Amino acid sequence: MMENGKYESKPQTVSVAIGTSMYSRFSSLANTPSHVLAEFVDNALQSYRDNKSILESLEQGYKLRVSIHFEMDADGKIISVDVSDNAGGIGKDRFVTAFMPAKKPDNNQGLNEFGMGLKTAASWLGEDWVVKTSAINEPESKTVSFCLNDICAEELDELPVKYEAEDALSHYTQVHIETPTSNMPSKKSIAKICNELSSIYRVSLRNKEFELYVQDTAITFEDYEVLNAPYVHDPDGNPIFWKKEIRVQVGPYKGKGFVGILKDIKQGRNGFAILRRGRVVVGNEDNHRFYPKFMGSQGTFKYKRLFGEIEVEGFNVSFNKNDIPDRENLDALFDMIKEQIHLPDFNMLKQAEDYRVSTTKKDVLKIIRKHKNTPKDKKTPVSISTTYQPAVSEVSNMVSIMSADDKDNSYEESFCVDGKEYTLKIDFCKGGTELFYNDISDEANNNLICKVNMNHPFFENIDPKKSSSSIVLIKSMAIAKFAAYKQEDDSVTGFMRLFNDYIMKVQS
Repeated sequence: MMENGKYESKPQTVSVAIGTSMYSRFSSLANTPSHVLAEFVDNALQSYRDNKSILESLEQGYKLRVSIHFEMDADGKIISVDVSDNAGGIGKDRFVTAFMPAKKPDNNQGLNEFGMGLKTAASWLGEDWVVKTSAINEPESKTVSFCLNDICAEELDELPVKYEAEDALSHYTQVHIETPTSNMPSKKSIAKICNELSSIYRVSLRNKEFELYVQDTAITFEDYEVLNAPYVHDPDGNPIFWKKEIRVQVGPYKGKGFVGILKDIKQGRNGFAILRRGRVVVGNEDNHRFYPKFMGSQGTFKYKRLFGEIEVEGFNVSFNKNDIPDRENLDALFDMIKEQIHLPDFNMLKQAEDYRVSTTKKDVLKIIRKHKNTPKDKKTPVSISTTYQPAVSEVSNMVSIMSADDKDNSYEESFCVDGKEYTLKIDFCKGGTELFYNDISDEANNNLICKVNMNHPFFENIDPKKSSSSIVLIKSMAIAKFAAYKQEDDSVTGFMRLFNDYIMKVQS
């Protein structure tokens, strides 16, 4: 209500009464920079949701934008942080209670449910902070300045409010924090903060509900690729998209979301993110929740490949919104989730454990061709002799031959053993336990077939594009093994001598 252009009850002060010693303890609370900054983002998101219709009616194409900016000194040390948003602002009706520590909002079903976010978050990062806000349809902005030393020294229970004329249609909140505590992040931590905020707000960022910027760089969330492949025990079957929508309930506790199998194993992406009210509570970047009952122990392929997002209802969270204390009922939900992904016609657990990436044949062939059987001087072809000789034997020229029958699945190359020319055929196969084995069934035609098992765990742990030497070693070992066979010497010493003799002469 306004009278003569002024509010009937315009607060001149705001209460900060909690006991002055408590403020000095806020910086000792267990927390992380990302979760502290998330409190400001939560406030902005909730303000936007509460005022969405009016905000969108005021501005065509309106989009909520939250910006976080760290100021640094000449040495690169962070000396202050600013958080700003263009949400609905803090209205007069909420302004007085907004600064009361532990004063819960009337509606505590949103993101700012505890009434501790702004005060504890700002005090956790810095001893001095200022909040300036302008609410929709209020012709004045409001500013409150907090100085820890003054509050403690003078035992202040209230802080004055500064009013300035403002366009009634303006809407924003700006928080400036300085005099850093030991919790203020370092410059090198900014990238980690960006990743964690991206993970926490993955749903809102994915749905483009708002824009988040850190150091003027837009924060986005990249969804993890899901495996699309036939069932591991039916390799000739149709590809299956290994992602399943989940909906479970145990009494008042509910969970919905999805479970999937990662296309590629990558640390930090496996495990579960648990969300509540649209934001991640447990399992932000590099801190996902794991369930050994069905994911197995660390190091198993199930553990490395299974991931998911589960939005829960009915659970309370810790005051800093990074934990769900009720582990018993949460585990009960995941017991039910296990039942939904371990079905006869959709056995995700079996697929995650037994599936092996078939390294792209194209990549492997590219490496093999690059490291063809060419000598270091690029003139004299390489030969291998079953009789030890200090000098290099003379052999005929060799020609690389590409199979015309199946260029995607095989490769042919010539080599010499004791002056006799052979053809090495590399075929890609699946199954078995060996990394490779030599097939000499066509020896009469001077052919050596090296079967390379693309499902071997060896290829799970290397990127052929970055580990070309590994592929070269396989090819070299195959030839050395064949030469040892021709020598009728299956000893390790004999094999290694032939291997070393061969690889020393090959162009790297």
